Amino acid sequence: MFLEPNTKVTIKELMKGLIIQSGNDASVAISQHIATGEKSFSDIMNYYAKILGMFNTNFVNSTGIPNIYHYTTARDLAILSKYVIKDFPISYNLYSKKSYTFNKIKQINIPIFEYTYQNYRIWGATAAIISSLCSKIRDE
Repeated sequence: MFLEPNTKVTIKELMKGLIIQSGNDASVAISQHIATGEKSFSDIMNYYAKILGMFNTNFVNSTGIPNIYHYTTARDLAILSKYVIKDFPISYNLYSKKSYTFNKIKQINIPIFEYTYQNYRIWGATAAIISSLCSKIRDE
């Protein structure tokens, strides 16, 4: 998204930037809003991953930047995907958007099979889903 420090952005815009653009800056901003930063946000993501039954997943950051302690399985991603499709249809629709413009910068949503660093996209999407879950639970 190319967020500038101290820029006020809605959660809706951050979710678009995270899902459509795979914006690491959006991921960090969300983690700072929901928790005190990426480490505490990772702890929250791990907690809710276990509630969903994702027992072979561990998060260490909100961006998906590679780390040997950051892992998941196809089964756990399937569990998460099923939950998103069922309970977050608005967020799910964002994955099909072709592009997103923020701050006059248009970025293209590159399909995962064309994306050189697939891991970033998977983890970024996972962070978006878990952050949606955190927001939903916090509102209840």
